[in-house]
Amino acid sequence: MLNELMTQFRLASREIFNHFFHLSNPYENDGWLLVERFCDVEDVLFQKPVTEPASLENVRYGGVHSGIRVEPSTSEPVPVMMNREVDSGYWDHPLNKVKKRLASHLLDFLIGTNSITETIGM
Repeated sequence: MLNELMTQFRLASREIFNHFFHLSNPYENDGWLLVERFCDVEDVLFQKPVTEPASLENVRYGGVHSGIRVEPSTSEPVPVMMNREVDSGYWDHPLNKVKKRLASHLLDFLIGTNSITETIGM
């Protein structure tokens, strides 16, 4: 159930961003203000169709959610982008592939990702 909810959230989030919050020239058009507004919308979008139906703790989207574990759904290594530190904003950790035996907690999806790993309620 959680995997389907997360897939729906990811698709809805991407659609809303692309249609209502994306700017061609964000540095010339108050792009950061729009990003802040989108983060508020995305937070509610995560709470209502994911955390509430799955009876998970309400944690602001983008924060560490200890109730959701993410692990690859295949035994083959999968590419990942990992933050070097939780709040650094730099997705350049040297680890760039993971195997099924490594599970991590959900922080954020990349808007453009088409390959979702398995999400498991803990």
